[in-house]
Order: sequence, then structure tokens, then C-alpha cells
Amino acid sequence: MKSCRHDCSRTQWKGSYSGPLTTVVRWELAPQTVNSLHPSGPKKSGTGTLVRVRQEGFAGNVANATGHGEGWKRVLGWLEAFIKRGEISAR
Repeated sequence: MKSCRHDCSRTQWKGSYSGPLTTVVRWELAPQTVNSLHPSGPKKSGTGTLVRVRQEGFAGNVANATGHGEGWKRVLGWLEAFIKRGEISAR
């Protein structure tokens, strides 16, 4: 597994629905400039955090990889909705 350039963590994952498959999930958080559109073009409007998630170890099991990929879309959608409701504050 590659080293992280920013804050990251990783863990082994064995889903109860995946059979004996054990994968490694890595997530990385990186500072990100947020731009907004202005009449004169895009301009920096703040900063944010880019979240990258990578899950490895499917060993050619396309069905399992696809299912987990769909699951991550839902999880990251929940995270986005949670943040947009303002239930956490930036520190």
C-alpha cells in the first residue's frame, strides 16, 4: 500500500455479506481550495477537505467490488448530507 501525502488511515474490512473476503480500506484527507463562479471567472471562496476512499483486495471478484463501490457512494452521500446540514463545525 502506498504511503499517504496527507492525513490518512487504513483498516482491514471483512463485511458480514462478503463471505470470507477481507479487504483493506484506506481513506485520505487532503486540503482543497474551493472556488466559486464570479462574473470575471472562478475565484477562491474558501477551503475544504477532499476525501479519498480506496478499498483493495477484491482479487478479481468484480461482483463484490461493484457492490462495495455502490455502498461507498451511499456512505459518502450520507457524509455530504450530514456536513451540509451544518451539524459539524470546521476547526
